[in-house]
Amino acid sequence: MKRLDFLDAELPYALYTPDTLETDTALPLILFLHGRGERGTDLALVNKWGVPKYLDLGNNIPAIVLAPQCPETAENWTVVLDKVVSILDTVESDYGISKTHICGFSMGGHGTQYMAVTYPERFTAVAPVATYMYPIADITDKVCVLKDKPLWIFHSEADFVPVAHSDDVVEKLRECNASNLQYTRYTEPDHTETADLAFLEEEFYQWILKW
Repeated sequence: MKRLDFLDAELPYALYTPDTLETDTALPLILFLHGRGERGTDLALVNKWGVPKYLDLGNNIPAIVLAPQCPETAENWTVVLDKVVSILDTVESDYGISKTHICGFSMGGHGTQYMAVTYPERFTAVAPVATYMYPIADITDKVCVLKDKPLWIFHSEADFVPVAHSDDVVEKLRECNASNLQYTRYTEPDHTETADLAFLEEEFYQWILKW
């Protein structure tokens, strides 16, 4: 995968494209939102976990990956939601994206769910990992708008981020008869181990890109 770093954008972001990008072929896009510890102005931080880490380890996927960086002054992704949407609009337009998926880790898991319930029409598949909620009610009260989408939620009982954050979302989705919900609920991995178990497996990319 080729990586381009856009440092002069309203929000810095990394953009990954396949090595052999055919301009006449529409590709899917994966929007990845990082966690709290990767905020700042050093764009190298975005590849610490998740999809960027998977790609920087030398793996390839048939998709374009967008990984913006949240500023350290922002408590979470909701503060810069309009800027993320603006970048997403530009990339989708420039590359003629066929469909867009969203996933994220920790604070980015919350951002993933928040963006998905705010703009449910934009995202085909949704995958929050080790979700850190600010607060949890802003997701659970609206999450049923996602009941017909492919959803894969990951969390661990041993995470310092309470697994109840994901349990509550999953319970609400089951109450509204979510049609394509997967919940991977580990028992022993810690916070960052959960990120690696989710994002460093080829199975995840096979799942998200089949929709």
